[in-house]
Amino acid sequence: MSAAAFLARLKNSRIVRGIGANVYSQLVQTALQLLSVPIYATHLGLATYGAWLVIFTVPNYLAFADFGFAAAAANDMTVSVARGDRAAAIETFHAVRAAMAEYARSSCSFASRQCMPSRTFHSPSCRGCHTSRRGTRS
Repeated sequence: MSAAAFLARLKNSRIVRGIGANVYSQLVQTALQLLSVPIYATHLGLATYGAWLVIFTVPNYLAFADFGFAAAAANDMTVSVARGDRAAAIETFHAVRAAMAEYARSSCSFASRQCMPSRTFHSPSCRGCHTSRRGTRS
Protein backbone atom coordinates (compact mmCIF):
# COMPACT_ATOMS: atom_id res chain seq x y z
CA MET A 1 0.00 0.00 0.00
CA SER A 2 1.41 3.37 -0.97
CA ALA A 3 1.65 6.33 1.38
CA ALA A 4 -0.92 8.28 -0.66
CA ALA A 5 -3.41 5.42 -0.50
CA PHE A 6 -2.84 5.04 3.22
CA LEU A 7 -3.41 8.76 3.84
CA ALA A 8 -6.57 8.73 1.69
CA ARG A 9 -7.88 5.73 3.61
CA LEU A 10 -6.93 7.31 6.95
CA LYS A 11 -8.64 10.58 6.01
CA ASN A 12 -12.02 8.84 5.69
CA SER A 13 -11.63 6.57 8.70
CA ARG A 14 -13.89 6.63 11.74
CA ILE A 15 -10.90 7.28 14.00
CA VAL A 16 -9.99 10.54 12.25
CA ARG A 17 -13.64 11.65 12.20
CA GLY A 18 -13.93 10.83 15.91
CA ILE A 19 -10.78 12.77 16.75
CA GLY A 20 -12.04 15.68 14.67
CA ALA A 21 -15.38 15.66 16.47
CA ASN A 22 -13.62 15.67 19.85
CA VAL A 23 -11.35 18.55 18.85
CA TYR A 24 -14.37 20.51 17.58
CA SER A 25 -16.22 19.82 20.85
CA GLN A 26 -13.26 21.07 22.91
CA LEU A 27 -13.00 24.24 20.82
CA VAL A 28 -16.72 24.99 21.19
CA GLN A 29 -16.61 24.38 24.96
CA THR A 30 -13.56 26.63 25.32
CA ALA A 31 -15.22 29.41 23.32
CA LEU A 32 -18.40 29.16 25.40
CA GLN A 33 -16.43 29.31 28.65
CA LEU A 34 -14.48 32.35 27.50
CA LEU A 35 -17.64 34.14 26.32
CA SER A 36 -19.63 33.33 29.44
CA VAL A 37 -17.28 35.17 31.82
CA PRO A 38 -17.96 38.73 30.57
CA ILE A 39 -21.66 37.98 30.09
CA TYR A 40 -22.13 36.69 33.64
CA ALA A 41 -19.92 39.39 35.14
CA THR A 42 -21.90 42.11 33.35
CA HIS A 43 -25.35 40.80 34.20
CA LEU A 44 -24.69 39.60 37.75
CA GLY A 45 -22.13 42.14 38.87
CA LEU A 46 -18.62 41.24 39.95
CA ALA A 47 -19.44 40.57 43.61
CA THR A 48 -22.35 38.25 42.88
CA TYR A 49 -20.47 36.54 40.04
CA GLY A 50 -17.47 35.96 42.30
CA ALA A 51 -19.65 34.49 45.04
CA TRP A 52 -21.42 32.32 42.47
CA LEU A 53 -18.07 31.03 41.18
CA VAL A 54 -16.88 30.15 44.68
CA ILE A 55 -20.12 28.42 45.62
CA PHE A 56 -20.06 26.27 42.50
CA THR A 57 -16.30 25.69 42.46
CA VAL A 58 -15.85 24.46 46.02
CA PRO A 59 -18.28 21.50 45.78
CA ASN A 60 -16.86 20.50 42.39
CA TYR A 61 -13.33 20.62 43.77
CA LEU A 62 -14.36 18.59 46.80
CA ALA A 63 -15.99 16.00 44.56
CA PHE A 64 -12.57 15.29 43.06
CA ALA A 65 -10.72 15.46 46.37
CA ASP A 66 -11.90 12.35 48.18
CA PHE A 67 -8.57 12.12 50.04
CA GLY A 68 -8.12 8.49 49.02
CA PHE A 69 -11.24 7.23 50.78
CA ALA A 70 -12.55 5.59 47.62
CA ALA A 71 -9.29 3.76 46.90
CA ALA A 72 -8.89 2.64 50.52
CA ALA A 73 -12.50 1.49 50.66
CA ALA A 74 -12.15 -0.38 47.37
CA ASN A 75 -9.06 -2.18 48.68
CA ASP A 76 -10.75 -3.07 51.96
CA MET A 77 -13.91 -4.27 50.24
CA THR A 78 -11.87 -6.39 47.81
CA VAL A 79 -10.03 -8.04 50.69
CA SER A 80 -13.30 -8.61 52.56
CA VAL A 81 -14.99 -10.21 49.55
CA ALA A 82 -11.90 -12.36 48.89
CA ARG A 83 -12.13 -13.62 52.49
CA GLY A 84 -15.81 -14.37 51.94
CA ASP A 85 -16.93 -11.66 54.36
CA ARG A 86 -19.53 -9.86 52.26
CA ALA A 87 -21.06 -8.18 55.34
CA ALA A 88 -17.76 -6.44 56.12
CA ALA A 89 -17.53 -5.19 52.53
CA ILE A 90 -21.05 -3.76 52.72
CA GLU A 91 -20.27 -2.18 56.10
CA THR A 92 -17.15 -0.52 54.64
CA PHE A 93 -19.15 0.74 51.68
CA HIS A 94 -21.83 2.29 53.88
CA ALA A 95 -19.30 3.80 56.29
CA VAL A 96 -17.27 5.49 53.55
CA ARG A 97 -20.42 6.68 51.76
CA ALA A 98 -21.72 8.23 55.00
CA ALA A 99 -18.33 9.81 55.77
CA MET A 100 -18.04 11.32 52.30
CA ALA A 101 -21.63 12.60 52.40
CA GLU A 102 -21.00 14.27 55.76
CA TYR A 103 -17.72 15.72 54.53
CA ALA A 104 -19.42 17.15 51.43
CA ARG A 105 -22.32 18.53 53.47
CA SER A 106 -20.12 20.22 56.04
CA SER A 107 -17.73 21.57 53.39
CA CYS A 108 -20.57 23.04 51.33
CA SER A 109 -22.11 24.52 54.46
CA PHE A 110 -18.80 26.07 55.48
CA ALA A 111 -18.16 27.40 51.98
CA SER A 112 -21.58 28.96 51.69
CA ARG A 113 -21.25 30.66 55.08
CA GLN A 114 -17.67 31.87 54.63
CA CYS A 115 -17.51 32.69 50.95
CA MET A 116 -20.88 34.34 50.44
CA PRO A 117 -21.06 37.76 52.02
CA SER A 118 -24.51 38.59 53.28
CA ARG A 119 -24.51 41.81 51.30
CA THR A 120 -24.17 40.01 47.96
CA PHE A 121 -27.88 39.41 47.55
CA HIS A 122 -30.47 42.08 48.13
CA SER A 123 -32.76 41.74 51.09
CA PRO A 124 -36.12 43.53 51.05
CA SER A 125 -35.72 44.38 54.74
CA CYS A 126 -32.38 46.16 54.23
CA ARG A 127 -32.51 49.71 52.92
CA GLY A 128 -29.44 51.44 51.54
CA CYS A 129 -26.82 48.98 52.73
CA HIS A 130 -26.39 47.18 49.42
CA THR A 131 -24.93 48.23 46.13
CA SER A 132 -26.71 47.47 42.91
CA ARG A 133 -25.34 45.46 40.01
CA ARG A 134 -23.63 48.46 38.47
CA GLY A 135 -21.89 49.49 41.69
CA THR A 136 -24.21 52.37 42.62
CA ARG A 137 -26.11 52.62 45.87
CA SER A 138 -29.64 51.19 45.81
